[in-house]
Amino acid sequence: MGAARIAHTLPLLLRGPRDLPMAHACLASLAAAEPGARVVICNQGYLDTPALQQWLRGFALDTVVVGTGSNIGIAAGRSECFRWLWSNEPPQYLSEIHLDMLFPAGWSAELAVFLDAHPDEPLVAPGILTANGELAPDTRRVLTLEPQWWEQADRIVAMLASWQEPRVLPAFVHPVLHRSDALQAIGGYDTRFLRSVQGYEDDSMLLGHRLRLGIARDWRPKCWLGTRVFHATLGQRFTVGDLSHSVVVNLNGLLAQYGVHGLEQLAQLYPGNVEFRQLAERIVADLAAQNPLGR
Repeated sequence: MGAARIAHTLPLLLRGPRDLPMAHACLASLAAAEPGARVVICNQGYLDTPALQQWLRGFALDTVVVGTGSNIGIAAGRSECFRWLWSNEPPQYLSEIHLDMLFPAGWSAELAVFLDAHPDEPLVAPGILTANGELAPDTRRVLTLEPQWWEQADRIVAMLASWQEPRVLPAFVHPVLHRSDALQAIGGYDTRFLRSVQGYEDDSMLLGHRLRLGIARDWRPKCWLGTRVFHATLGQRFTVGDLSHSVVVNLNGLLAQYGVHGLEQLAQLYPGNVEFRQLAERIVADLAAQNPLGR
């Protein structure tokens, strides 16, 4: 099969049989929304590759499996998917999807049309509905869902169109559709610095785009609310491994790559989040205390 206009990437971390119904609902909704879609999957656990490939045959998707079944983390897992696409069948656009998502028909095509019309934008995200019944990034609670939301997947997907509107918000959520060449130009997720399983991947990537596109332009990521995707945001990976250690490792990597200047730019990207500004100020204050006379 030749390169697709849109391809999807998915680091597939199954913690055991309990995650199979959620994974089935996710991929079944994607297959219903985009029959035959290309999906590059990084196998990160529970099923070995032959078993995973056999299971994937139950979906009307064009799947490729990379990875060895080890939980190598988000940045490394995404990077394996990106490398396969860039080396074999580079698409015009590629997405990052997650296991706890449900997709309506036309969602990625709608985002691709947005990028077609805005050639200076490197990426765009849809609006989402969360398992808490909240719309994001526009922050409205609209309904109540049962904890095992995957059992009502068809109902949820049918409802998503109710909250579509032709409006752009400066924000970032997952899933995200990337312009493939723009993501490749910034190196995707640089695993020389993002060395642990989770933490600060999005910040590193968005900062890479902001610096490449020029700070004077004040580029910010955008959500196009003309389509909605369900993203439960269950924090599935938060139950695997030592997350606190992982986050510290990746934060140190972010600092090594971009320094205080990077933190200051992230503070501009997230004006409502004081974390990066406070961290930058603390590092500068510590440096001044170590060398108060500038010697």
